[in-house]
Amino acid sequence: MGPNKYKAFLSYSHRNERWASWLHRRLETYRFPGKTVGQITEAGPVPERFQPIFRDREELTAGADLGVKIEAALRDSDNLIVICSPDAVSSNWVNEEILYFKRHNNPERIFAAIVDGTPFADPAKGERECLPEALRFKLGNDGKLSNRPAEPLAADFREDFDGKRVGFLKLLSGLVGLGLNDLVQRDLQRARRRVTWITLSALTAVIVMGSLTWFAVDARKEAESRRSDAEGLIQFMLTDLRDRLEPVGKLDVLDSVGQKAAEYYESYDPDDHGADALGRRAIVFHLLGDIQMRMGNISAAKAYFGPAFATTHSQLEQDPDNPERIYEHAQSVYWSSVPFRRARQYDEDLNRQQEYLVLANRLFEIEDATDRAILERAYAESNIGQNYYESGELEKARTYFKRAEPLFQDIYARRKTTKSYLEVSRILTEIATIELSLGDAQSATDILKENLVVLERLLAENPDDFQIRSALIFVNIKLAVSERALEKFETAETRLLAQRDLIEQNLLREPNDDRLKRYRLTVLDELITVCRLTRQDDKAKALARQFGQYLDARADESAQSDFDVEWDVRLPFKFARNEVFYALKENDFSAARAALGRYKDLMDRIKDRDELFAEYRDIRFYYNLSKAFLEADYDAYKNLSNWTDKSESDTRAFVMFKLMEYYFCEARSICPSQGQNFNSKDLDRFEFEIFNLLYPDSAQAIKSKFIEQGDDNE
Repeated sequence: MGPNKYKAFLSYSHRNERWASWLHRRLETYRFPGKTVGQITEAGPVPERFQPIFRDREELTAGADLGVKIEAALRDSDNLIVICSPDAVSSNWVNEEILYFKRHNNPERIFAAIVDGTPFADPAKGERECLPEALRFKLGNDGKLSNRPAEPLAADFREDFDGKRVGFLKLLSGLVGLGLNDLVQRDLQRARRRVTWITLSALTAVIVMGSLTWFAVDARKEAESRRSDAEGLIQFMLTDLRDRLEPVGKLDVLDSVGQKAAEYYESYDPDDHGADALGRRAIVFHLLGDIQMRMGNISAAKAYFGPAFATTHSQLEQDPDNPERIYEHAQSVYWSSVPFRRARQYDEDLNRQQEYLVLANRLFEIEDATDRAILERAYAESNIGQNYYESGELEKARTYFKRAEPLFQDIYARRKTTKSYLEVSRILTEIATIELSLGDAQSATDILKENLVVLERLLAENPDDFQIRSALIFVNIKLAVSERALEKFETAETRLLAQRDLIEQNLLREPNDDRLKRYRLTVLDELITVCRLTRQDDKAKALARQFGQYLDARADESAQSDFDVEWDVRLPFKFARNEVFYALKENDFSAARAALGRYKDLMDRIKDRDELFAEYRDIRFYYNLSKAFLEADYDAYKNLSNWTDKSESDTRAFVMFKLMEYYFCEARSICPSQGQNFNSKDLDRFEFEIFNLLYPDSAQAIKSKFIEQGDDNE
């Protein structure tokens, strides 16, 4: 008998589809270390790749012989991998697959991948069982489940246990019979091969740090003699090495370096550290938290920011006039605010930013306007501006951004470095965004174009700088929005398409960069808007489908990641609106009703989160509005149309209402406010009203078109 057809059979509940998709992809694309390929283990020779894997929803089509095909695949698989969760426990299908494999294959080749719930749970403690019954008990001689407990081999993917990375490597080591350490080393070596000589410097530092940490633990005297060398290396990691790694976009290597520095400090009792060493320890934690935030892991970031804040706060209380202690705690205050802003807890964020500004001003007084002190004041002013911008207080935001701009310009004039101009670029882009939001699209365009000139020159001088590329993408997206506001639709579309290509290129270099993934969806959303306004409906619909595919892919990659407002609420909300709109556009009312379910799912997800009340209100409004249009319920529409007025505080909400009214009027070719059909000229007039609200400066240009066409009634 020849070898089995499949390396493994993947068994899972349909509710764990995302986990199954992610694990299937990771297993089949993993390359084993070259020195281990062909090595004979208890599981047989180590393959170059662990494939193929049978996954029933991928391999089979529906049919009467579905059960027969699954049984054949189970018999023809070396291993059975069960994605374990409370959903798997309630799945008869998963349980039967385990039983069949146990009866016809080696039961010791069954592996549990725990993603939710608790193994051998105690219901009295409120625990939910994750292991299906067929995994928890052994088979009897009659081939039926006995009452003898089994001890399944398990990798725990839950965040508080092995986690995704270690859980995956642990599962893989069991499947092929290699030691876990071999695979961990391979993972690190892979990171080494992906980077430039800069990374080699970083990994050399990691090795040296590992040696120094061992000495610190193993021999007190030796540790003392090497401590100054170790802390000198850490200083290098936090300054020169960080500045070199960030431009090439190597978050994984930067994380490895930071982790090793953190391990060094953990090897000592905090009482053994001086104040300067504790400050450097806090900055290491800021670095690690920053990396986790960039990768979308908010809880992991908080686990670093919290201890750093406590340390620097304590040190500042002991030495309140020491500029180093002031600076270190200012950094802790800032980083502790970031998760609050991501969660839209603006009051708490503002409290932290105002505390940061007090510390920055104190540093400015003590150091007499050093570069560092100027930068801290600039950051503090701009952070408060960002808070006001995101919470909708645009005039206040502009005031703080304009206070920060000359400070950043001053630093750039002194240093003439790429890093210093990137801060100028950021603040100019923020000011331009506010000008656009306040209706001055031309001023926004002028600011952004001047910004681009400098960024493009810097990129020509530093073609491999990842940070410059990222800044260029961001500024170009904003410029495209301004061009759209000025009705330069073709120019805006061309610019957005170019940015889409650049984002894909950069994601090949840094696939875990959460910011780039957000930019990708922002570009698609803007392209959809431009295509709608230029009546390119087929293209807009295709882009909307692509938007949804990227959302689903991101969900597959982060099945256990933290709740994130942007990814879990705002972007799915945009996708839901597109779905409903195009379903109505094509008179597919059945699809429109199904799409309304996305609104309800989003409302259920956030209804108990007080900080997301604004999002909940908007989603509920669009759900009710869509439902009213779908059912031609004019009374419901009339009630909704009175929900707000044109007061200054509600201008944006009113404009969004008018836009949605326009889109659905276009889709249904009816005017709900009048309850009658209306023609394209009516639509044009309606569109003029919307643009007059959105972009006052461009309204006259639109009006001139009506006059040219002999219609001056507007």
